[in-house]
Amino acid sequence: MLTTTNGYNTIHFGDATSGTGRYAGYVQYNHTDDNLFLGTGGATKVTIDSSGNVGIGGAAATASGYSKYLHVQATSTGSSLHLTDGTSGHGASDGFELLSYNGTAYVIQRENSPLLLYTNDTERMRIDSTGKVGIGTSSPVSKLSIQSPSGQNALLEIAANGNTLGSTSALYGQDAVGNAYAWQRLNGPLLLGTNNTERMRIDSSGNLLVGKTSADFGSSVGFEANANDTVYATRSGGASLTLNRTSSDGDIALFRKDGTTVGSIGNDGNDFYVTGSVSNIAGVMFANSKMMPMKSGSNADGQSDLGSSSYRWKDLYLSGGVYLGGTGSANKLDDYEEGTWTNPTIDFGGGTTGITYIQRDGWYTKIGRLVTVGWEIVLLNKGTSTGNLHLGNLPFTIAPSQRQVAGDFYFQFMASSFPTGAKSFYGNPNGTNTGGVAYFNGSSGTSLSLNDTHFGNSSYWYGTFTYYVA
Repeated sequence: MLTTTNGYNTIHFGDATSGTGRYAGYVQYNHTDDNLFLGTGGATKVTIDSSGNVGIGGAAATASGYSKYLHVQATSTGSSLHLTDGTSGHGASDGFELLSYNGTAYVIQRENSPLLLYTNDTERMRIDSTGKVGIGTSSPVSKLSIQSPSGQNALLEIAANGNTLGSTSALYGQDAVGNAYAWQRLNGPLLLGTNNTERMRIDSSGNLLVGKTSADFGSSVGFEANANDTVYATRSGGASLTLNRTSSDGDIALFRKDGTTVGSIGNDGNDFYVTGSVSNIAGVMFANSKMMPMKSGSNADGQSDLGSSSYRWKDLYLSGGVYLGGTGSANKLDDYEEGTWTNPTIDFGGGTTGITYIQRDGWYTKIGRLVTVGWEIVLLNKGTSTGNLHLGNLPFTIAPSQRQVAGDFYFQFMASSFPTGAKSFYGNPNGTNTGGVAYFNGSSGTSLSLNDTHFGNSSYWYGTFTYYVA
């Protein structure tokens, strides 16, 4: 069939003798633009332009910039390319479909089979019938499974916010030798979170941070494993480190120098120890109401010193005693004290009538049951009482079994009757807190007591003596 150079040539198909039914179907050629039209129902359904591009749905095969294309247009809410075969069937729920619906594009595999994508005649990715995505594998086991051939990496690389793949991106996966990667190429932190909350990060300097977002050498609360090989654990109002050993007693924490254990902290039942592990290094076992010495990691008796001649402890505060040279009661030193002795007194024959003082001072040193007292008494008036001299108001009660005690005495400004021939003076207990003073007369060979006749109104008496307390 021929037509003019600027007109249409049409073949009509119809089943009516009049009206539009006479040309409900047609094949039409437009010589002006060389387009070919296929129509049904009195409207064009397919357009083939002079370049071979195909438009379905009555749309013109508008140029797209590509050499050939197929354009399908719907007049209402969707257009579809539906492919089926003899195996799949040809119903609406069969086969494969490309769909544009209400502005949304769909790639639909309607069969219970995978959807495969190929390049270079080789499968590159698939989505199986359960929705698992496999890249490099035909058997994905997770929502996304990536597998590479032997000797190649299997990595997922992501670059956001204009960052560059290969230099400022994030990398996840496994390399060809089996190393797993969560790799931050950018000079920034790597974050891990749960429950929509950050839980841990590795900052750009390599510091591991838990419960905090910046390294500060332990100044703020949180855990910090510093890239300089230092660990900081900081907690507000509670213990920042808990170590727990189960099943058996022994070391809970080990301390090493150049790979060799030099000390440990551990337990023996409810007892707790801190000890050195090297030979002859001391330690301490903290037991029930006591501390016991250790040496070379074991309990040791009489083998460890407390301090040294060059490095001494300062003060030792005890509420009990010290066992020296043994563990028996005879080795126990339970008291040492130094102090002042308030208002030492004298009496004559037990009387103090008229006695007044210019000065009274006393001091003492007590070691265990042995006490040494010293005094200085200056009389203003010796009073009128008579009898043997007694020193009273002693700081500690004299032991009942005490007999004579050693002493050194000095007298000044005494009465003229003071015994000039005395060879020695010694104390003589007179009661629970008083003591008399006797002297040995070398001429008569007798022991006599000092008394009121030996004192004047301004006599001085200085002395010390030692006795056992009750």
